[in-house]
Amino acid sequence: MIAVAIGFFGGVLLAIIAYAGSSANETATNIERQLVVNALDQSIAHALNEQRSVAWWDEPVTKSSDEALDLEFIDANYC
Repeated sequence: MIAVAIGFFGGVLLAIIAYAGSSANETATNIERQLVVNALDQSIAHALNEQRSVAWWDEPVTKSSDEALDLEFIDANYC
């Protein structure tokens, strides 16, 4: 009778430990996944910001080059 009770409670204890381990693993996996998503979002935002910077400077460079000097644009934006 005592052996059955010890076996039963041992099985319950093992089930609790297995559930806790599984839950901790799932939580860690979700945290890691979120870290990767955040890193990718930051990388994409940085790349888009760099592209916006290049696009913003593209028009002034083309309008003030020797081949196509746009005096109205230069006067409106630089003076």
